Parts: sequence; C-alpha cells; structure tokens
Amino acid sequence: MSSLKLLNKAALKDIQGIIISGYGHLPYAGYLFLTLSDTVKAKDWLSLMIPRITVAQRTEGSGGKNEPEYAINIAFTNTGIEKFNLPFVSGFSEEFTEGIAEEHRARRLGDDGNSAPELWEIKEKNIHLLLMIQAPSASLLKELSDEIAKQYQEYGITEGAPSQHGFQPADNKEHFGFTDNISQPFIENSPANPNGQQSCVRAGEFILGYHNEYNLIPPTPTLKAEDDLQGNLPVLYFDNKLKDFGHNGTYLVFRKLYQDVAKFNAYLEANTRDQAHRDLVAAKFVGRWPSGTPLVLSPDADNPDIKDKNAFFYMNNDAEGMKCPHGAHIRRVNPRDSLGADPIQSLQTVNRHRILRRGIRYGERLSGVRDDGADRGLLFVCINADIRRQFEFMQQSWMNNPKFADLYNDRDPITGNNKDLEDDTGAYDMTIPSTPVREKFKGMPRFVHVKGGAYFFLPGIASLYCLAGAKRPD
Repeated sequence: MSSLKLLNKAALKDIQGIIISGYGHLPYAGYLFLTLSDTVKAKDWLSLMIPRITVAQRTEGSGGKNEPEYAINIAFTNTGIEKFNLPFVSGFSEEFTEGIAEEHRARRLGDDGNSAPELWEIKEKNIHLLLMIQAPSASLLKELSDEIAKQYQEYGITEGAPSQHGFQPADNKEHFGFTDNISQPFIENSPANPNGQQSCVRAGEFILGYHNEYNLIPPTPTLKAEDDLQGNLPVLYFDNKLKDFGHNGTYLVFRKLYQDVAKFNAYLEANTRDQAHRDLVAAKFVGRWPSGTPLVLSPDADNPDIKDKNAFFYMNNDAEGMKCPHGAHIRRVNPRDSLGADPIQSLQTVNRHRILRRGIRYGERLSGVRDDGADRGLLFVCINADIRRQFEFMQQSWMNNPKFADLYNDRDPITGNNKDLEDDTGAYDMTIPSTPVREKFKGMPRFVHVKGGAYFFLPGIASLYCLAGAKRPD
C-alpha cells in the first residue's frame, strides 16, 4: 500500500491543526482578513509567524494527548498566493482562482438579492490572507489579536475587511435554538476521536496528497524542482522533476451568514396552530429537535437522553420521510443512505460530497421575539479538497435544488435560497409528509443571508516556508 494513502505522525507535523480538530476546548475565535503591501516584507512576516502556527500533531501528556493552549492557523486567497511570486507549473483549482464572488459561481451558490456579493462587508477581492485565532477566553483572544496586529502592522500589512469574532456557547446551540455541528465526517487514520457513529471518509477528501473516495489523489499545485530553492517541498509522487506545493494542504471556504431569528420566529408563529405544533414544525425544518436528537430516532418529542445522535439511517425506517422530511436541512446536507434505491451506493456517493465544518457562532442571542436589529449568525468555515465537488455541490445540488429527492418546488427551509425580496417571483415551499394529508408551507422566506465570503488555500507547513522563502528548520 502506498504511503501516500494514509496519514502518519510525520504528516501531522506538516498539517495545520484546524483540518484535524475544531478545537472544541477553545470557544472564542477571531478571523483577521489581511492585505499584503510588499512581497519582501510579507515573506519576512510570514517567516516569523510560521513557528506559531498550530499543527495537527499533539504531544503526549499524562492524561493523553495534550490540546493546545490556543490555536493559530493561516490561509491565503489566490491573489494572496500570487503576492509571493512563485513560478507554479500547475496551479490551483478553477474555483479558487476565480473566487467565490465570480458571477456564474454566485448564481450557482444562490448568492443573490440581499445576499449578492456586491453587498457583502467581507469581499474576497480586498483580502490576501486569513488569520484564524482560537482561544479559551475572550481576554486571551484579544491579547493574541492585539499582539499579532502590532507585529503585522510593522510589516506594512493592513486589514482588508473587518475582523470577525465569535463565541461558541457551552450548550452548542445556534441562533435558531438547535444544537449544532453534531454530524461530522471522521478522517480515516486521523488522531481525532470519532463522535459516535460518524462516517469514516478517506483523507484525500480533505487533505491534498492522499487517496480520496474515488481512490484517486487530488490535483495539486506544483513547482519545478529547481524552483524549490530551499528544498522544503516533497517530490511529486509521479514526477521527480516537480515539487508538490499542495501536499498536506487543502481548500477553506469562509462565509459570514446572518441569521434572521425574528423572521424565523414570526414565520412559525403565523403558520402554526399552537406551541406544540410550532416546535414540531421547527424540528421538521431542521430534522432534529433542539437537543440535537434526530427525528428519525424520536419523531414525536425531543429526547435528550439519546446518547448517540448520529446512530441512524433513513431507508430502514423512514424511507418515505414521515419522521424526517426529505427536504429537512440535515437530510439535504447529509442524505446518508437515502439517495436513490441502493443504500450502500448512496453512502458511497454522499462520502464524495462531505465537508468538514469548523466556524463559530457570532452575536448575542435574541432576547424576546421582536427584531432588535443586532447582527448575529454563523461564521461558517469548511474544509474540503475539492471546492466544486464538495462545498459547491452541496450548496447547489442539495440545499438549493427544488427537485431534491421526490420534491419539485422545495429548497432547504433553513439555509436555502428562498424568498428574499418582496418582488421575488419564484417562491419555494417546504413539504412535510403527514397523515391523512401532508403539510405544505408556501412561500418560504429566506432566513439566512450571506454577508461575506472568500475561498482560501490552507498550506502545509513546508509550503508556508516555501512561500516565505525560508528553509524549514527540521
């Protein structure tokens, strides 16, 4: 078996830690969007930052693997990579080089109306790199952010977009009131511990240089061997005249998603009979109860005592969607075994379109039911080795597809591109199977709006040294 197929301890020293871990013990996060002014200064600053980057390798402690006190990770836009003037032979993916706001891409992603890129507060064209900082407290996050800002300003680096800060509460609930981030794929041979019955997915779905679910190694940016002046990079596995810049790196998607909690509450209030019906309909929209318990395991009422909230499939006991509707959010973003007639084939197909979600909640919870005008939502971050086949496919073909499963005029009721402006002509529905007749919620509003976004490349440590023009110490 090729050594490229499997992660090992040596690789973990080269992989940025955010790929492997969501840093659940670090509930405060800051995202700094920076612009580089001078290539030489940028290289000097990057050389200083690289030793502080958190990697996937964990040291062994008396109680097991030690978690980092804080985490720092770094990623670059296409224009940011270009700032370092490396002569790539083969480059990055088309999605990455064109950018998230490209006209046709924005249309496919459903970024229109009030979510159109020209209205965003975080615009990719103004950004060269993303610095992600996670900490156990707000005070340490501020201390780290201030210290790093003081340093990068000395090298002529400025903010290209407003920095964003978030906090993940202990109950792990997002602003609509539901426990979030329950179902995540587990990377094959990863040091992270799987949570219950997580699906195991090959490393190449999330990290370049390893076999993916097609048993292929993903395309990677390369340099001529002689252009790797410090000899930092590994040789490309099939051509020793090339160096693999992408090895142990990946692509990262950032989206600032505003959640209109007041509109969500008002819609439920206006379209349900009573509180019990309202709670059930909200759960049907999501596919889970507020505790995270899936409807498939507890269709009539929330049951927080169910331990493994991933231990379910659809086809063995809910093929018709009577418990969890086909259009529910969690059934769209992870259909599990319910795509088509063959459950095994469905699971294989779904594993080719998974993403690793990171990110964090931002803003204060809405107190009461009326809109207070505050900004709140999700700082969405996802990891994928193929933006088009993973993030973009999920967004276009599963979340925003009105003909998903057996539906014909429904989009994701939570995050879908539903009715946004008053003059929208193509309003979509949410269908809930029931007896004796189904419930259909007409003209679903858009509850989640995009306020910013960018595509980034998250290099391995060796590639960071290559960008900086410095020799890797080890």
